[in-house]
Amino acid sequence: MNVGYVDIDMRFFRKLIRDKMPAILAKKGKNIKTRVLEDDGEYFEWLRRKMIEELQEMTEKQNDHMFHVERFAYLHEILFLMMAVRGIEKDEIKKAQKRIIQERGSFKKRLKILAAHLETVSNL
Repeated sequence: MNVGYVDIDMRFFRKLIRDKMPAILAKKGKNIKTRVLEDDGEYFEWLRRKMIEELQEMTEKQNDHMFHVERFAYLHEILFLMMAVRGIEKDEIKKAQKRIIQERGSFKKRLKILAAHLETVSNL
């Protein structure tokens, strides 16, 4: 655990960072404090937050293709890490996805619900 004395000029961040970022920032003369997330539940929660962060960033640069390629790469990695924490294999996801598409269809038709009786919506 790398906590303890904190410089008064330091800003506090609460976010998951990539493994090489401490070394990259240290080379630039930036001092950071980190903590390893040992608990799977806590790690999963921070992965979830990171996923939301990346999804939100995608709305910022609507027409930047490479930016979106990188964001999808982040999302892909985060999703697979979340699956690993829960002990879920890629094949399980593929099977479930196939079954769900067969039973309920996909999102390819871009259908958006506008109105329905309340009991109908709870079954979607």
